[in-house]
Amino acid sequence: MQRLQAYKFELRPTGEQQRQMRRFSGLCRFVFNKALALHKERYEQGEKKVGYVRFPSTRMTGCFPHGECYNDPDVRFVNYFWGGRAVHCFPRLAYGFRQINGCVELPLKAAQRAYGLIHIGTPVTVMP
Repeated sequence: MQRLQAYKFELRPTGEQQRQMRRFSGLCRFVFNKALALHKERYEQGEKKVGYVRFPSTRMTGCFPHGECYNDPDVRFVNYFWGGRAVHCFPRLAYGFRQINGCVELPLKAAQRAYGLIHIGTPVTVMP
């Protein structure tokens, strides 16, 4: 006979943690409402929704503004959010700075985690 067991947990955040959780919830609500308003406006004007595609692995090709072109096979955990711009894995010596082509490049583990969190319709905002 199989015995099932459950655990019950309770969060007891500090005052600062409560404030940050409320702030995060409010921000999520704000971003969702802005995205919803944008989609409603586009729908009412007869425009199509912004395309969104994601791939566990794909080839990325294109050219940088200065003319140099790239052809990268097997780019992992790709979440396109605007045209050819995407959140994806790309091996670099350092991260945290803006890329010329507008992508958000992450180390493998972070890109894999982001791929699990970003779904079709998730608003993506890239801050300068």
